[in-house]
Amino acid sequence: MPKSLIALGDDPLRAALSFLSVSECRRSVGATAKHFRALAASTALARTRFSDRYVLRGDTHGVVHFLATAGGTRAWPSRQVRFDSSGPHNDWKVVAAPPAALQITSHREHTMSDPHLRAQEDSMLCFESACVDSVSDVCLAYLTECCIGAGSLVEYKLPFELRVRRFRLGFGSCYSQYFDDWVFEAFDAEREEWRGLYYCDESPWVNRQENETFVREEPVDFPAGASFGSSRFRIRLTEHADQTLEHQCMHIRGFELFGAILPPWRIDV
Repeated sequence: MPKSLIALGDDPLRAALSFLSVSECRRSVGATAKHFRALAASTALARTRFSDRYVLRGDTHGVVHFLATAGGTRAWPSRQVRFDSSGPHNDWKVVAAPPAALQITSHREHTMSDPHLRAQEDSMLCFESACVDSVSDVCLAYLTECCIGAGSLVEYKLPFELRVRRFRLGFGSCYSQYFDDWVFEAFDAEREEWRGLYYCDESPWVNRQENETFVREEPVDFPAGASFGSSRFRIRLTEHADQTLEHQCMHIRGFELFGAILPPWRIDV
């Protein structure tokens, strides 16, 4: 293998190019591209995916970014969503679209007995975009994310298994200092049960120094070293330790996962 390929280290491009001979790479750009496309659909590469895992590199992009951009080979798709039509922001905004291969499921235990409690379709589309985009400035329906009780959750289902080592979570500006009783869980298919990997009993978006409170705005990384692979992950609210607070807000932003993608996996999902 040429030294230039060895210098790439543990990179998927290097693994793919290692299947091509030096003479093939020295041919015209068109010929090389043709060989490269044939390699992408080859049984040899498919067997490699079945036999080896793909470790996400770096600290910036995780599995959600991997799915949305086909492994970084295309731009992240976007879509238009509408602000809360019942509030002061009755407008449309272009935000990130959730990856097509990522299934987002949410459940809310409302703590208010109101006959008008319902999540509008426009608000749900906006909520799903906010879940995958930590920087999207979206205004969601009040009852889509606020007045939520224990048992409420947001779940991601991936098209492959991931041995998660950490996760990233952003939060909206509404009462982030009270988002402190929740658990990050992964579904263990062998045991057929959800297993808690990280429990939060104090909001990580608050810095308390010398009796002063500073609310963070940036996403926070959390450890979650799992010993098993899973395709389902969720954030679930637990019973609030502070009995004076009946509910929480669930303004989840940029819920991202990092770890090793277990075979088989596809770059074009």
